[in-house]
Amino acid sequence: MSVNHTKINASIGYDYVFDEEEGDAPSEESLTDAIMFTGLLGLTNYNTSISDSAPVALTSTRVSAINMTLKASMPVSETMPLTIGGKFELFFNPSLSESPVNSGNASTTMTSFGFFGVYKLTEKYNLRGDFTITNINNRFSGTATRANPAGSGKQELMTEQFGIEYLF
Repeated sequence: MSVNHTKINASIGYDYVFDEEEGDAPSEESLTDAIMFTGLLGLTNYNTSISDSAPVALTSTRVSAINMTLKASMPVSETMPLTIGGKFELFFNPSLSESPVNSGNASTTMTSFGFFGVYKLTEKYNLRGDFTITNINNRFSGTATRANPAGSGKQELMTEQFGIEYLF
């Protein structure tokens, strides 16, 4: 049995940069030395694809929601080009769909939080690491098409990402 999980997110937002030395409008050079607050609003889809089996053991799911992301980051020190931060995601009106069978109508709740670090290598390149935990909880009610319907379901996702950012 194979499992494939994807997250697709499209958001727009605003960065508020606060620099104590230069007031609320820092120069481009001092952005790495400033405290930054970010607010994002967007749409998120979590898709889990399960290979077919007979009888059906697990179902493929799609969870869609409107999300609001709040982030804050700050430099570690004045001499080291390292910024650390945290984020929290709120999800509004999440909906779950299952296939090929379902356990009834789902009442879904979602939360996500994480931490990140960015190390400035050059003017155009950064090293970045992210750690995120997401919980998706479902309670089922109503008529199900599954032979043995579930009363509840939970997905716990832990994501670790490391990579290089290119800034253009």
